[in-house]
Amino acid sequence: MSAPGQRARLRPSLRLRGRLAITGLALALPAMAAVVWGRHQYQWRSAQGTLLEVARARVAEGGRAICDGQVREWPPAPGEMSLRHAGGGATFGRLIAYDRDGKPLDGDGPPLVPELENAAREGRDGVVAMGDFGGRPVVQALLRAPWSDAKCTYLAFVRPRPAELPHDPWPVAPLGGAFVVVGLFLAALGPVVRRIRRLTLGVRRSAAGAYLVPVAVEGRDEIAELATAFNGAAAEVRAQVEAQEHREQVLRNFLANTTHDVAIPLTVLQGRLAAMRRAQQAGTPVEGDLITHAIEDAHHLGALIHNLGAAAKLEAGEPEISRLPVELAGVVRRCVARHQPLAELLGVDLQAALPERALHATGDVTLLEEAIGNVVYNAIHYNARGGHVAVVLDPLPSGRFSITIADDGPGLSPGEAEHLFERAFRGDAARSRKPQGRGLGLDIAKRVADVHRMTLTPESPAEGGLRMVLEGAISEPEASDTREARGALAS
Repeated sequence: MSAPGQRARLRPSLRLRGRLAITGLALALPAMAAVVWGRHQYQWRSAQGTLLEVARARVAEGGRAICDGQVREWPPAPGEMSLRHAGGGATFGRLIAYDRDGKPLDGDGPPLVPELENAAREGRDGVVAMGDFGGRPVVQALLRAPWSDAKCTYLAFVRPRPAELPHDPWPVAPLGGAFVVVGLFLAALGPVVRRIRRLTLGVRRSAAGAYLVPVAVEGRDEIAELATAFNGAAAEVRAQVEAQEHREQVLRNFLANTTHDVAIPLTVLQGRLAAMRRAQQAGTPVEGDLITHAIEDAHHLGALIHNLGAAAKLEAGEPEISRLPVELAGVVRRCVARHQPLAELLGVDLQAALPERALHATGDVTLLEEAIGNVVYNAIHYNARGGHVAVVLDPLPSGRFSITIADDGPGLSPGEAEHLFERAFRGDAARSRKPQGRGLGLDIAKRVADVHRMTLTPESPAEGGLRMVLEGAISEPEASDTREARGALAS
């Protein structure tokens, strides 16, 4: 007993072959029958015309004598086949006389076949029919006697039926020919069926292999087009599966990074809050540095969560990243306003300088704010009390802009600039000042710049500190684009 999978594999091929066989028979049988019928009709009409010509000639030559009973039968022509009738005696292509009802005047004469007898009663002339004469197959032609004073009304001319006029117009041979045609039809379609089976097996193998292996394309006909269409559909499915797997991997990485990176600063913040509660319960004053560090930890924790969200968005790629007009001065103002409380808490002077005319760029406003905010956050976070941070937006020649974040902090040690944008890398001064950092912010800022085809370059000025310069192309937005950007920002 075959397995269900085997039955499913065999069924389409058998079904196709059966339908092809039925189609072949449905086409071949009527065609063969039409050919046989047409050939029979042509032969019969030709024989009718010939027989009527011979009959009229015989009637003209000796029909009156037979009609009046003077001669019993017409002399046979040389080589003419003889006929025998039930009454005995040799007859050769005879003329026989009949009355108006189709009855023989000679009592020994044979009766007319039913078709001619009916024709005689109806008064028709020149009717030809096939029948039997004394057990022999014959053809009879009925002619009206051309003499008004003759004893007979009709004369029938009887000849042997030609071999090419079979009595049965539907012989067995056409049926055999139809089966031969169907056999040839199926044999011709055999390669097509085998190609369809190979295509079916190829589709199953491709599906089992996650559509990584394409289906073989044979020839340039409709089956080849079907295989090509399947390969195109498989590529689309594979791309969607890969995109889904990528999104799932991004989500898993985001959850893992969130769990790992948030746990440490959250634990530190919990420790500081617990220390403040103990001091409150003991009735002792809470140290100002403890409160400052707790607020700084909360700010750091919020920035870290924002960074993890930005990292997940960058990992997901298009179409998660939007491409809309961004008003750069607004981005700078929002970043400075968001980090102003932290700067005041740490005693760092944070200022912004903006041009008079509006500058626009095309990109994802959330990611751009996150990138600039990360640089501003680092400039404040790793600066000393009494330090300064300046965020300057300037138009550049050739339709470009620059956003410079400059600080007078510890700067970079020799050789650190080339590793500055690596994830988890932190300079020596940064580690000594703030050991709890994760080194994620500048990596995200650099990736945001790359996604937007911008450059983010670190510079170490001679007077000390660090200067980060973000450069990009200025775009002139349409009015509708500006409204869409404002709507996206508001949402």
